[in-house]
Amino acid sequence: MRKSLRFFAIFWAGVLIVVGLGYWTMVQAQSSLTETRARQRCADLNNSTPIALAFSSATDAPTNPRGRQISHRPCDDTQAIVGDDVRLPMLNRFFPWSTIGRLEWQVDLPVQTTCTATLIGEDLLITNAHCLERPTEIDQTTGGISSQFTDLRTYQSVTDKLIFKPSLIRGSSPASATIVNYTYGTNNPDNDPSNDWALLKIDQPLGRTYGYLGWRVLDFSDQNVSRSLANQIRLAGYSGDYPTNAQRTFGERSQTAGVHAQCTIEGSSEGLGYRILPNGNAEYTSSESPTPGLLIHDCDTTGGSSGSAIIALFEDGYSVVGIHAGWNPVIPDSIPAGSSQEECTTVVGYDSQGKPIYRNVGICRNRGVQASRWATQAAAIR
Repeated sequence: MRKSLRFFAIFWAGVLIVVGLGYWTMVQAQSSLTETRARQRCADLNNSTPIALAFSSATDAPTNPRGRQISHRPCDDTQAIVGDDVRLPMLNRFFPWSTIGRLEWQVDLPVQTTCTATLIGEDLLITNAHCLERPTEIDQTTGGISSQFTDLRTYQSVTDKLIFKPSLIRGSSPASATIVNYTYGTNNPDNDPSNDWALLKIDQPLGRTYGYLGWRVLDFSDQNVSRSLANQIRLAGYSGDYPTNAQRTFGERSQTAGVHAQCTIEGSSEGLGYRILPNGNAEYTSSESPTPGLLIHDCDTTGGSSGSAIIALFEDGYSVVGIHAGWNPVIPDSIPAGSSQEECTTVVGYDSQGKPIYRNVGICRNRGVQASRWATQAAAIR
């Protein structure tokens, strides 16, 4: 994709699946969870308690088709064997999990680029703007991919299109839709990360069958909001490292979504005084203007999770409060006292057994785009 240094903070939230071209890179927040606890974590989700609405403003409600079962668990607890990873496999097509799918470019290259997208209308998806960047060229020396921001109406063809596959499990989806139109917040997400959102129109009303989520505009600078959302966030993404080698019963990499079901929104750029610097690093600051419209979260993500909806269960159902967009290295000295200092690693290749080879990249933060940045546009075109 773009070859600027700061681009990694956006791009590596997506994933390149390269056929015969060596390795690809990703960033992951490492976590630890025993198999027994993983099974119990999945079962515990049945006891999910809705978040009260007193402090929030619902912009649009979710819709579950009549007859589609609702489940708080994305997986069957008898299958949630996830080793040292807090993510659980998304193995059912119950609501709200049925609304989540994989977004993929199909181009005339030996490469596939993928993101995650979510139904928020009968024929409307939410994802990242940088997921619209179409792969255009492969560097035969390094295996790197160049891309450009694309007008889909120019490039749509039988062999060159952007498609959405809802409820993809083990590489199989019950449907497929083509993106036919879109609107987005920016065509330069490197320099405008808080507008890294895109609303995509698809060519068939999949939401009538699989349902669609509503969205909710929250004031993340309000500490009461952040406290209420602690350990209440769900994020499902088609990460390029998931399922892992030890979890091949769930499919090959990026064929089944991994769900971090009890993560936390740390706060917002405004509330924490968080800003992204021109070189792609981030810092907490009280003396400089924060980057508006961002939220900071601790959900586990890797390449392919770009565009994943950040959802929570409210009294009127599941709603999207933002979308995952990327990660940034954080200047350690700027991190507030008591805040987590989570180490991140990058995968620089795979060994002969197919196991990833990691390199530490220091302390980082996952960032997302608040629903307030795209809610008005979504309401107008739903």
